Amino acid sequence: MATSTSTPSAATSLGDGSKGPGTHDWSRHRPTIKRLYIDERKPLKEVMEIMARDHGFMASLKMFKVRIKQWGYSKNIRTTNEDIGTLVDLNSERQRPVVLATGRVVDPKRLAQHLRRKRESALQLAPGARSLARWSPSPRPPSIRPPDVFYISEAVLAHTRGYMNGQTIDVESVLGRNVHPESRQITDSMHLLRGLIRGDRMDEAVVFLRQVPGQIRALLRHEPPQILNRIFTMIVHLLSVPEQQQQVGRIIKALVNYTAAASTEPEMGWAEHHPVRKLLQSLAALNDQDAFALNDLAVRAWRCLLETTDAALGTPECAANFPRWLDMGESAGYDALPGTYLAERQWGICRQKEIEFGEGSVEAVAELFYLTELERQRAEARGDSKDYLKYLLKLTLQRIPEGKCLIAKLNCEVYMAEIAKEEGDRKLAEDYLRAAIDTRIKRGGARELLFHELTKLEAWFIEWGEDAKVAELQPWKESVRASLNETPTG
Repeated sequence: MATSTSTPSAATSLGDGSKGPGTHDWSRHRPTIKRLYIDERKPLKEVMEIMARDHGFMASLKMFKVRIKQWGYSKNIRTTNEDIGTLVDLNSERQRPVVLATGRVVDPKRLAQHLRRKRESALQLAPGARSLARWSPSPRPPSIRPPDVFYISEAVLAHTRGYMNGQTIDVESVLGRNVHPESRQITDSMHLLRGLIRGDRMDEAVVFLRQVPGQIRALLRHEPPQILNRIFTMIVHLLSVPEQQQQVGRIIKALVNYTAAASTEPEMGWAEHHPVRKLLQSLAALNDQDAFALNDLAVRAWRCLLETTDAALGTPECAANFPRWLDMGESAGYDALPGTYLAERQWGICRQKEIEFGEGSVEAVAELFYLTELERQRAEARGDSKDYLKYLLKLTLQRIPEGKCLIAKLNCEVYMAEIAKEEGDRKLAEDYLRAAIDTRIKRGGARELLFHELTKLEAWFIEWGEDAKVAELQPWKESVRASLNETPTG
């Protein structure tokens, strides 16, 4: 008897009562499912067949629908009767996003097509109302006062928790090793921009700000597991420059508004109930002039995110989340952290890694560097002596294996350079910063940060009156700047 070699349909391979794939499998295949269903707009049954045939991933139709709803993916626009009244306005405001009565913001061209079809259907069902519809003014939704900051705060925290509840929280997703390089660019840019703003180089900062909208769209498009961390970094990192907070606050609020609008675009495929989209819309509803409220709310939501992640991972796996706490401390300041608790916990994890793998192992050195970074933030916030910090930095540099832990090595070299400069040792400061630049080049990628370090070295030379070294550095700096403008960074 002949046997069929075709792959069985995914729709019939698993009944609705089957247990189906685990959360890790769903998380692993999520980018592929999104690409097929949202980006390529394939029917769900075809997506199921491709996943079964090409990836050996089988689940029932009901399982796919439930998971896609949890992820917040949707191809459709839902409108209410009040939205039909906005059709007339689309001719005069084609380029502006349209806010529906449901709260969703949609592309005007796509909404216009949808509303025309809906209006024509309504008129066909009620012929007697045709003349009334022609001459009556379009209904207008009642004006609504902007929500109070308290309600916005509660909404942002609720959407943060809602997003985390729908995610697979494990060590792999927290580490984010396999995310698309484009999704990291926005964070690298924030570090570069803060350095330029602190150095009162606003003209240069404006040049790099022009790249940020494209980086925001890449972040939304790839939707990495750490998307909320990157959004909160974007908001908080620059607002921590107090002397420029008013000017920077307007820029950051504009970026938040842009991100909220971009998240509603059909090509992103985010449903109107997607928690990150709702969170962004809530942040966009804040007063454009209230940078303090925006910063405070983002910090609170960020801490909620990190605490939720720690609780889900448990000990000792929560060590994977420690770098995110450090990111928050670097952006929002040490006082935003549960610093004493984190230090005690990290010491325990560091000792455990030393016993398990050895003092000079990659695993132990990584944890020692995180502890060193926390001490740096504490010492700078408190204005304390940096003797203990210098001890930890030197110890970390001594233990780093050759060619390994380049990020730890680079940061330790930068911090040692800054301490040497504070102590008036120009030669040592220059040597350490040049070593950090060499390490950055060896690691590759992140050209925004390479430019930042070159700019820092240039500023030091200018401060010290080293005109010859400033001139020597210019061609290198300009070549890096040109490469940033030409191609996306990795």
